[in-house]
Amino acid sequence: MHARFGANQQLRIYQDSSSGNSEILHNATSFLTLRSDLLDLRPKTASGAVYLRAAYNGSVYVNYANSKKLETSGVGVTVTNQLDTTNIVASGIITASSLDISGGVDVDGHTD
Repeated sequence: MHARFGANQQLRIYQDSSSGNSEILHNATSFLTLRSDLLDLRPKTASGAVYLRAAYNGSVYVNYANSKKLETSGVGVTVTNQLDTTNIVASGIITASSLDISGGVDVDGHTD
């Protein structure tokens, strides 16, 4: 089953009854825009879990297993628990309660 919208049917909503999958297709060179002051992406279950929440002029956060792992704020981004990366380039003040560094460290300036 599908619904098509627009002069050239650029917006399509599909539902495949055999697989149960649904899809929204925006087949155009412009943006597909969702407008809301609050936006939640949730699983189809009625568990109340949220895996992404965005608030207009507020934070955006991402959950993993119903636990907040990444959140934006007016001053930047907070990552909860572990951050794995292959390369970090940082400026300004970096605050860490402990560091476990393997390999070389290149420090320009003072370390005190």
